[in-house]
Amino acid sequence: MCSGRVDLSFVLRAFRNGMDGVFVGGCHFNECHYLTDGNFHALQTILMGKKLLAHLGLSPERLRIEPMSAGEGLRFAEIMNDFAGTLKDLGPVGLGEGMERDVLERKLAAAAQLVPYL
Repeated sequence: MCSGRVDLSFVLRAFRNGMDGVFVGGCHFNECHYLTDGNFHALQTILMGKKLLAHLGLSPERLRIEPMSAGEGLRFAEIMNDFAGTLKDLGPVGLGEGMERDVLERKLAAAAQLVPYL
């Protein structure tokens, strides 16, 4: 339920399973519903993930985090449409960056091994 529970290994698994992008939506900053500031932890995780994607040769734009509330349906729709457009422009994960699927798989598998140490 909390965006702070998103682990970088989940993100990498999504890309390994062929997802072209990963979106994380969480509470507005300083308005955490669980009083744990998990949304700040999620932001840190996603920023690290973006750096890791860039290091692997993937576009960091494939990973996105946005603070929002359940009452912001129009904003959610706008963000999702924008993200979908970004992913469409980027093309399929790996292929859009000129990387063969087997190379992508090896890079993501290696990165997944490093996640516990990041």
